[in-house]
Amino acid sequence: MKILLTGATGFLGSHLANMLVEAGYEVHVLIRQSSSLDRIKDIASDLFFYYAEDGLEKVFYTNKDFIAIIHAATCYGRNNENNFEVFDSNVRLPIELMQQGVANKVPLFVNTDSFFNSEKNECDYLGGYV
Repeated sequence: MKILLTGATGFLGSHLANMLVEAGYEVHVLIRQSSSLDRIKDIASDLFFYYAEDGLEKVFYTNKDFIAIIHAATCYGRNNENNFEVFDSNVRLPIELMQQGVANKVPLFVNTDSFFNSEKNECDYLGGYV
């Protein structure tokens, strides 16, 4: 059973990728070309990779039988991304994923992310995200 996962190189997505692989799913991941694979290096050979820069059509053209799309990719702006980049990752991309999911009859779409804050974390960069 195939699952498409975004954000697999991040904190939440890497944990999801590991759990899904361990559970026996065929995990296809959509990542940025600049993404570090450090968090998923132990399972990288078990994953099917697609680059976001190549567009979603390539993913769905070759895969017609996903049982789920899990969108865990998030851009907070902590790496000096501008508000348009934050918007693209958190609003435009999930809408495009849902549209592709509907067009390809994917029965489940999950949109999630992680968020943290504490007295020790200065989170001034989160303005565009929130």
